[in-house]
Amino acid sequence: MKTRVRQTVLVAAFCMSILVGLLSGLLYVLPLGFGVLFVAAALVLLPRKTMATLLCVVFAGLSIGVWRGSEVNSRYETYNELYKNEVVFEAKAVSDGTYFDNGQTEFDVEQIHLEEPFGTNLPGRVRVRGHGVASVVRGDTVHVEGKMYPATSSRVGSISFAKIEVLGRSGSVIEKLRRRFYAGMYNALPEPAAPFALGLLLGQRSELPDDTNDALRIAGLTHIVAVSGYNLTILVRFASRLRAKKSRYQSLVLSLVLIGLFLLFTGFSASIVRASIVSVLSLTAWYFGRRINAIVVLLVSAAATALWNPAYVWRDIGWYLSFLAFFGVLILAPLLLNKISKRKKPSIIVQLVVEAFSAQILVLPYSLYLFGVLPTYGLLANILVVPLVPFAMLLSLFAGITGMFMPWVAALIGWPAKQLLTYMLEISDIVSRFPKASYEVKISLWMLVISYVFICVLGLGLLRYRQQNRRITDIDAV
Repeated sequence: MKTRVRQTVLVAAFCMSILVGLLSGLLYVLPLGFGVLFVAAALVLLPRKTMATLLCVVFAGLSIGVWRGSEVNSRYETYNELYKNEVVFEAKAVSDGTYFDNGQTEFDVEQIHLEEPFGTNLPGRVRVRGHGVASVVRGDTVHVEGKMYPATSSRVGSISFAKIEVLGRSGSVIEKLRRRFYAGMYNALPEPAAPFALGLLLGQRSELPDDTNDALRIAGLTHIVAVSGYNLTILVRFASRLRAKKSRYQSLVLSLVLIGLFLLFTGFSASIVRASIVSVLSLTAWYFGRRINAIVVLLVSAAATALWNPAYVWRDIGWYLSFLAFFGVLILAPLLLNKISKRKKPSIIVQLVVEAFSAQILVLPYSLYLFGVLPTYGLLANILVVPLVPFAMLLSLFAGITGMFMPWVAALIGWPAKQLLTYMLEISDIVSRFPKASYEVKISLWMLVISYVFICVLGLGLLRYRQQNRRITDIDAV
């Protein structure tokens, strides 16, 4: 029990215990007092950093996770009384309305005040599809009548063929600015470049034509137009590397501004919040000349977002896909870059290609388990497209801003973005038309586990190589 435990191990163990506890909260109930007790014990033992401290930290995380999970799950149980029944409620739209089948408008709502069959406030997010309004934008207050059904992902319920009425439009300055930016993008770029640019910048896929969505999916490029946090990560890294040689302070400020704009424009989705946490922690450590453990950063961001909304860890596929992609970018990619570039610093292009490849490797087994579609030429498409994503995002951002304030020259200013976006779309279209561009490959749960065990073994081997390489470097220096 006197063995010393590193602080990073304690933090990682606490976060992992929270995640396990949240999952257990679906089955068990535990008072918050237990978590407070173990947290107090861990704080008392923290200076010693012994195995006893580690045990207290683990039990504290488990207790907090079980308490939070059971508390939220008990509130979600109200939905069991509503499924397959007519409901009437007022709520706030948290996404822009898009056109769905049969002329329906589709959007998500939160902050739900149920009026019928009984009055109460409902937690979570519900998807609404229905008629009665020409458009719904994020932030609107809506009145909805329809039949509630269970839903997948982070949504708790779903309503189709609902009767919808807009009670009030959002007066938020941010929402007005966001809608104006959308209009500016269409002023600067034609179809389908404009919706593709919005997808790159903000993960807005709803306006993309169906054939473009299909081409991106078959080519294995859907991740670049999804609110996965990957967009934010590569943009922040690209911006910070551009300014790092001139001024660390300017690089930090520019990156923080980009993160803030991303959060405001995308509506604080879980993946973007997690990406923001990772980016802010990493940038802060870099600015002060400190190194930060990437695994700890990932676990802290995962635990924070899961505590905020346990539904993410319970059933949100996007949450897991985003987390796996981040693991590839922050853990596997640096190990591969060390193996490839030896002691040289890799170029931006090489770094982006390796990061895209690493993200794909981590996501692929889970995607095959869930969807059973293998993009045959996904790696080729990613190599040809992903290194250009930061340039396309920066050029599109400039074009959209120009379209907001100077629409008469927006088309001219947006010409470079148009050419680059057109190239990327044409690559995805060409690759998707290759013979046997995708296969149906469904893997079992055991194959999923074996795949990730193999990836972990590969990562450990690369880590061992890096450690040996560092020892050789130290010997040469002596």
